[in-house]
Amino acid sequence: MKGANSSRFVSNYGFFVKMGSYNNSAVVVCTTCHDPHVMNVVSISSKATSGLPAGTYATMFFLRAPYNPNDTNPMANQTAQFCRQCHADKSNEMNGSTAGTVL
Repeated sequence: MKGANSSRFVSNYGFFVKMGSYNNSAVVVCTTCHDPHVMNVVSISSKATSGLPAGTYATMFFLRAPYNPNDTNPMANQTAQFCRQCHADKSNEMNGSTAGTVL
């Protein structure tokens, strides 16, 4: 996540994944996306690297970030935003859109 478009994505949604390490290289492991200690809420402090307001957000599947496919807001895109942390090429921000995260 480097560059202006990546920075815009992080300021809209944040960067919640936590890479693992193997032989001094970053690798994807289960805990990259999942926090095995918290199943359905994620807390964001004012110190978080995120444009989201501090607070507690719904999540599912032990995911480390806001992820609520049951959100009734038809404009909500938080489930897609979670995946776009690693698949940034699919994000609005990386494709020149100014659309942000809607919770």
